[in-house]
Formats: sequence, C-alpha cells, structure tokens
Amino acid sequence: MLWTGEILMTDARSDWDLDTAPPSAVHSKQDLSGTDSTLVVTGEDEAGFYNADMAITPSGPQTTEAQCVDRLQTHAVRSLGLPSGKTFCLKTKAGRTALVTVAVARGPLDADLRIKVWNDSSSS
Repeated sequence: MLWTGEILMTDARSDWDLDTAPPSAVHSKQDLSGTDSTLVVTGEDEAGFYNADMAITPSGPQTTEAQCVDRLQTHAVRSLGLPSGKTFCLKTKAGRTALVTVAVARGPLDADLRIKVWNDSSSS
C-alpha cells in the first residue's frame, strides 16, 4: 500500500497527484500533467471527476486491488459524477491503482474523499 487516508477537494485544490504519499494538491498555475483526477463540479451531494481512467465498483470500499484492475480493464470511462457514499477505481499517471470513495459531497467544488493507493506491480 502506498497511501490510505482522506483528502478534501475544493475549487482551489481540485487537482491531485495520487502518486505521492500523502497525495499532493497541484495548484492551477503549476503543470497539471502529473495530476490524476480533477474535481469538475459538484451539485448537491454529487462530485464530478475527469482526467483519468475510472470505473465505478459495485463492491464499494471493500474492493481489492485485483478487482479494481479488472474493473478498469472492462469498464473504464474518462469522467464520472457520483453521489456521497459511492466508490470508484482510478488508474494514476504512474500506473498505480487507487480506490476512491466520495465520503461527503457538500456543494459546488467541495468534497471529502477516502483514498487507498496501491503500489504499482513493479514495486510490490
């Protein structure tokens, strides 16, 4: 496991590099090429994400790395809109697999995320 914990995504901190432990916010004036996902918009109780290969997982927060890898191979999309409590898998820029749960989406560009990032297969 590279990292597990919770982050706050806001308008000012909407781009994240999940390949660092802990994940680092990338500010909009910096190079965004290393970011793994961007929080686009949240409506009431919904968070939107883009800029990554992602797949909703029916197993929720108990999803394993192998299940995430399989789900990403068969159901990947480049954008998602999810309500609080939903979980998705994400492939990071460095090839790691991450599991993200929308813990709380509070309104425009404001969401707490629970994240688990596994080491890539070459470092396991």
